[in-house]
Amino acid sequence: MPAKKNPIAELEAHRAKQESLAMKAKQLEADAAQHLGKLVMGSKLHTWELQTLVEVLAKLSEFGPEDSLRRLSRGQCKASAPDRGGDAKPDNAEGPSGPEQTGAKSQV
Repeated sequence: MPAKKNPIAELEAHRAKQESLAMKAKQLEADAAQHLGKLVMGSKLHTWELQTLVEVLAKLSEFGPEDSLRRLSRGQCKASAPDRGGDAKPDNAEGPSGPEQTGAKSQV
């Protein structure tokens, strides 16, 4: 017949494990913050006004990764026209059109 386990010893072991996991979680959070900080610095986002950066990050978080990328991709297409060769007409050759010229707000 197996010996009975000591519930007090099990509780102490459980608490020690919880403490160890909490310390590990703090270290992982610090490592993640350092990694994200390097990404921010590498992408030059640290040069933005802090309030603007906070607002952009809040919106990205609200939209989620897929919707954010879709919205940004759509906005990027409007911001920079692709090279269409020497005989292509400029975007504004046919007069004002689209949200930029009509005063509509961007959805990005």
